[in-house]
Amino acid sequence: MSELYACVHVAEFPAQALLRLRSDLSPEPVVVMDGAEPHEFVCAMNANALRRGAAKGMSRLDVEGLTGLRLLARSLESETAARAVVLERAAKFSPRIQEVSAGTSCAFVLDIAGTELLFGPPE
Repeated sequence: MSELYACVHVAEFPAQALLRLRSDLSPEPVVVMDGAEPHEFVCAMNANALRRGAAKGMSRLDVEGLTGLRLLARSLESETAARAVVLERAAKFSPRIQEVSAGTSCAFVLDIAGTELLFGPPE
């Protein structure tokens, strides 16, 4: 049997975890701030915030200088719940899963060898 893998990757995971609960904010430029005052910094953002000039690592003072951004505090509880949802969905395709998250992304690698009979060809 040959090796066959699939990857599930969620970039800007802190922002995506918060926006799944606040879908009303999805069209707005949103940045997620991490750290304690006065040393808060941008740890994640959506594409609309990126287009407005936001960047990872920016301080609160720098971000407040950009117009129209919605600032949200990072929520580890939301990220834990969202990570569980992603894992639950991935487990529908394979029980052999390894988390390979790094930084502010969430990623899982699934061993999908032998699942062709259930789901068809990997393509």
